[in-house]
Amino acid sequence: MSLIESVHPFHQLIISIILGLFVGLQRQWADSPTGGVRTFSLISLLGTLSAFLSQKYGPLSFVIGAMGVITCIAIGNFSRISELQRQTKLGLSTEVSMLVMFVIGILIVEFPIWIAVSSAGALAVILQSKMELHEFATRFTAKELKSIMQFVLLSLIIFPIVPNKTIDTLNVINPHDVWLMVIIIVGVGLAGYIIYKFFGRSAGTLLSGILGGVISSTASTVNYSKRFMLNPALEKSSATIIMIAWTVVYLRLGLEVILVSSRFTSVFLPLFIFFTISSLCSLYFWVNGNNEKSEMPSQDNPSEIKVALIFGVLFSVIIFVVAYVNEHWGKQALFLVAFLSGITDMDAITLSTAKLVETQKIEPVIGTKILIIAASSNTIFKAAMAWLFGGKNLFLKLLVPLLLTIVSGASLIFFL
Repeated sequence: MSLIESVHPFHQLIISIILGLFVGLQRQWADSPTGGVRTFSLISLLGTLSAFLSQKYGPLSFVIGAMGVITCIAIGNFSRISELQRQTKLGLSTEVSMLVMFVIGILIVEFPIWIAVSSAGALAVILQSKMELHEFATRFTAKELKSIMQFVLLSLIIFPIVPNKTIDTLNVINPHDVWLMVIIIVGVGLAGYIIYKFFGRSAGTLLSGILGGVISSTASTVNYSKRFMLNPALEKSSATIIMIAWTVVYLRLGLEVILVSSRFTSVFLPLFIFFTISSLCSLYFWVNGNNEKSEMPSQDNPSEIKVALIFGVLFSVIIFVVAYVNEHWGKQALFLVAFLSGITDMDAITLSTAKLVETQKIEPVIGTKILIIAASSNTIFKAAMAWLFGGKNLFLKLLVPLLLTIVSGASLIFFL
């Protein structure tokens, strides 16, 4: 027996009324002049009754019910039209919510109950979060919103129609897969960027480091090195934030591997060792550092289409080069490619290697060594950036974590 059939019609009516009362309670609390507790419960009940009637009289019952709701909304607003004209902003949240509530009443009969309950809960949360959502929107500039909307457009509309077949002689560059990698990496960075927009100005040491690692550990290293150079008194907190950002990178890389490959399990032990070393160093810096609240430097928006396309090109180049070198030049040259790739971008070499392992173009052990070398070279590069932009003292604080990473990486490669 299905979930729909297992709910008695009487219980469906009760659930309909309860959901209407639930959403209506929020509208009543918000002092909406259009509708409150009674209105919303009646609308949801009308939707449920329309669904019952449709079982005998057909879909015309839905049309009549919907037209009735629309007519009632129009009549209710007409009586206070002069008041509405005096308002500078005319909101339609309550009116739209009424139509949604009517549909929810239908869902109770025609679909599993959980769909209606979840929809009503989501509707109530959206209505209650008016101030938070408005504040959220004002945090973004017009340029940032344009970039985010472009990303949503390209990921939801363009991605499904991108050709899903390889276009190179080695059969490793698939435009569909390349764009999927772009969505993954930009999505992860975008999540961190959105959190930064909320908490960046008041972020403490821990959150600054975490967000820095999610958005870009290299950019965070450069930003906080410059910050230390401008104010040497912030040496301890800057080093702590940089170290935390380095630590978060290994969690980010592990997530990328999980999303791309189910065969690349051998890489998790090295990533765990690197993560443990960085975590212990971060903890030491934290205990011995100055962990006061600090303002995060500005971060670049990772959803910029130009940045996404550059990453797509970089991913394509790296995955082709790795596959070509593995086939024609041997492992030694392959490790050189890994070292050079890791210097500039860990995401591209991680995703490309995971994809090659998943498609069995390279062995998991070789892929693991590639990422160990890339991670080591990336850490060396970031330490060099700390020296370049923060000076010798900051570099010396990061020297021990750097040496531990290199030594552990070399040991792992030797024993694999």
